[in-house]
Amino acid sequence: YPLIKSIQHQPFKLSLEESKYTPDFLLCFLVGSRLVVEVKPLALLAQHEPKLQSASLVLADAGLSFLVATDLMIRADGLASRAMRIRRYAKTITNKELTDQLLSLLERNPAGIQVSEVMQQLDLTQEVIFHALCHHRICTRDPLDLTPQAVLIDLKTFRNEVDSDYPTYAIHFGRWLDPSRGDDNDRAS
Repeated sequence: YPLIKSIQHQPFKLSLEESKYTPDFLLCFLVGSRLVVEVKPLALLAQHEPKLQSASLVLADAGLSFLVATDLMIRADGLASRAMRIRRYAKTITNKELTDQLLSLLERNPAGIQVSEVMQQLDLTQEVIFHALCHHRICTRDPLDLTPQAVLIDLKTFRNEVDSDYPTYAIHFGRWLDPSRGDDNDRAS
């Protein structure tokens, strides 16, 4: 997710009435909103439901958003495997001039441009695009869409769109991870 500043694993312990609870992750976003994420297999969700409900209330009182992500959400439509595919390019080195050309092209086209068109116009390989995606220099209009038809946009455009449509990046992340989540009340007025 391109607007994350940091991710902390098992960031703290909560004392709940019935037990202690350590969430899996704390996501901190660029403008200060934070989201606590618990990852649970769907098969185990029911047995942990009371503890997760209690944790949700405690976290809400502390001003933190809470999301339970199931294995099905993470694997839906190949999201996890696409994320791993992009992540492979984190340590690669690309030609800075090509990356700058890519950024310049996207800045001139705020509506976005399809991957195939970008590759053709700039004579780029997928590796350059994946490297830029991995390093949050650009993003896709749909979460981690890696098809040739995927629409690429620059980060400024993405951020402006999220800022105008959602009250927090935490809420948008929940919708980004699972588009079926939430309703129109999640959107900013």
